[in-house]
Amino acid sequence: MPELADFQDRFAASLTDDPPPDAPAGLKVYRNTIAQGLIEVLAGAYPTVQRLMGEAWFAAEALAFARVHPPVSPVLADYGEGFPLFLHRITAEGRGWIAEVARLDRAWTEAHIAADAEPLAEPDFDQVPTLHPAARLLAFGLPAVTLWRLNRPPAPVLAKAIQPDWVPQACLVSRPADEVIVTDLDEDALAFLTACLAGATFGEAAVALLEQHPDADLAGLVARLLAAGAFAEPAR
Repeated sequence: MPELADFQDRFAASLTDDPPPDAPAGLKVYRNTIAQGLIEVLAGAYPTVQRLMGEAWFAAEALAFARVHPPVSPVLADYGEGFPLFLHRITAEGRGWIAEVARLDRAWTEAHIAADAEPLAEPDFDQVPTLHPAARLLAFGLPAVTLWRLNRPPAPVLAKAIQPDWVPQACLVSRPADEVIVTDLDEDALAFLTACLAGATFGEAAVALLEQHPDADLAGLVARLLAAGAFAEPAR
């Protein structure tokens, strides 16, 4: 039924494009309701960004995003994956850190809705580890983890006035049980995890780390990663 398909396409476009002046009032109301719903979905997915930048600023950016990136799935929990990249366009305004904080908000959401899997309990140093489905490794060129922690609701106060040391940071977002956690990663932990994700076995990653950093606390590092649920038990 080409007529029906054409009508559906035009109707869907009218919900994101600016409607013509003679558009029915009901369509405008429906369009505004959908727009407000998408703003609320994005606010729920990026609460730290909203708190840092304010509700009015966030609503304007979320609406601009929704108009060019409407949902492609009925599962709204997945919506907004591209929002951090969308926010990168304001880097020239000296606020590129907003997009980095947004990356961490998104990683939290992805970890929260990721598939369940049994966390690895004991490493096999001859094995190439599998990252847990809920685990996300993030590295930043600025203190995005600190900014995120200070301002992620339900943080008791808006702490953006605090100026953290402007240094690179890295973290692991994971869900070892029923709660999403964010674990800070130092240079050693980041190097070890990066090697594992590149296809190294536990043993190979350990040797490479100790060659570069002989004083590294390998046992403590592996214990922290296991406690954080970084890896999944191999399929049986």
